Amino acid sequence: MPQEYPLSIRFRAEELYVEAGLNFEEVSRATRPLVKELCGEDKGVSVSQLKRWSAEDKEKEGKSWPEKQDERQAALRQIEREKLLLMRDLLDAARSTLDPQKIYAFTRLDKKAATGSRRPEEAPAPDIDRPALFLEDLEFIVRVLKEIDPEGLKVIHRNIDQIVARGKAEYAQTA
Repeated sequence: MPQEYPLSIRFRAEELYVEAGLNFEEVSRATRPLVKELCGEDKGVSVSQLKRWSAEDKEKEGKSWPEKQDERQAALRQIEREKLLLMRDLLDAARSTLDPQKIYAFTRLDKKAATGSRRPEEAPAPDIDRPALFLEDLEFIVRVLKEIDPEGLKVIHRNIDQIVARGKAEYAQTA
């Protein structure tokens, strides 16, 4: 008896076909980890099952997966065409009027087109001088103790070598 897959697998398979643009064989391979995770079987959804799901969608929604994929790709091409036309119109308007708003709009749209859908690169984490930070914190504590509890300051003074050694060891582990 054929296995019935969870709906999440079917939805993921359709997404891979329509949105990612994979073919049925590629979707079958791509669903293998999900089938293994959810069903415990080390195989992907069969190509014949994927085609059945596509045919069922055609009956229910009026479009099979290949038709949905073609429609999506046509829409994306249309969007790109419209963006180019908009950029051309904005450039013409910016050039003829020298309106700062039109120039700004064009440069923003041009910048987005140049970067595409790439994620902005993450800035590197700042290099933190942890020992210096530790010493600054220690100085703050000493100043406060000097004001509110001079006896406590004497305790720190007697144990400063141990405090610094432990601080160095702690920061060496986190670095």
